[in-house]
Amino acid sequence: MNGDPAPTADSAVLDELAANAIPAATVWHLDGWVLRHTPEVPMRRANSVLTLAAGATLDLDERLAIAGDLYRSAGRPTRLQVGPTAAPDGLDDALAARGYEVEAPVDVCTAATAAVLAACNEPPNGPGDVPDGQAVERHPFPDERWVATWRDCDTSDRPVELYGDAYRALLRRVGPDVLALAIPGIGVALGVRERGWVGVFSMKTHPAHRRRGVARALLCELARWGEGGGADRMYLQVETDNDAARGLYERARFTRHHGYWYRTAPGHADS
Repeated sequence: MNGDPAPTADSAVLDELAANAIPAATVWHLDGWVLRHTPEVPMRRANSVLTLAAGATLDLDERLAIAGDLYRSAGRPTRLQVGPTAAPDGLDDALAARGYEVEAPVDVCTAATAAVLAACNEPPNGPGDVPDGQAVERHPFPDERWVATWRDCDTSDRPVELYGDAYRALLRRVGPDVLALAIPGIGVALGVRERGWVGVFSMKTHPAHRRRGVARALLCELARWGEGGGADRMYLQVETDNDAARGLYERARFTRHHGYWYRTAPGHADS
């Protein structure tokens, strides 16, 4: 869709790591594809087909028919995550020809942990550090206060139940190497460490405290945590049209690695 270069070995690894960091409640395996379903949490990543591999048993129309039946029974549209590593070859063009609509293009960005830490030592590009000198709290798991702060910071129209027990249950499936950061009432972030990488997730700042160094402080704390655990690389995912976030990440030395997007069955985009 967006002219990404040929995939590198890291492209598939990063897509795997991101899938592990948002683990679905139910997973179906379909001849190399992984079909994810999480009824209580309406995130695309937790309710779509991960298309990193394809076997030789089924052709594309058979795959789509089976996937369609499964998602229909679960009350979800058939949605596939597509990028440079998608399988089989030519999947995006084949889906486009069948009327599958593009949704939510995302850039996957990476940086060396050392480069992020070096950027953290530079003068801030704004008024200063965390408001009122409040410390960034470290928690081994997102607790109720973390979830409450995320809810307060979020400006989307996602349903409130996303921030309750269902979301905590999803995060509990990630595993032990998770760090939840919170500046209560002001900002949150989540780090997931795996295979020498730190994934940056759930970066949120309360609208009243934006452009005051909150996101920078959270990102720097995740970099320090990564360095302490031997993770020398970091990755994150950012919507292609989120200019404010992209500016922050570029200043922190992140660069675009590759992109992905979703293809959703005709008539069901954004559902």
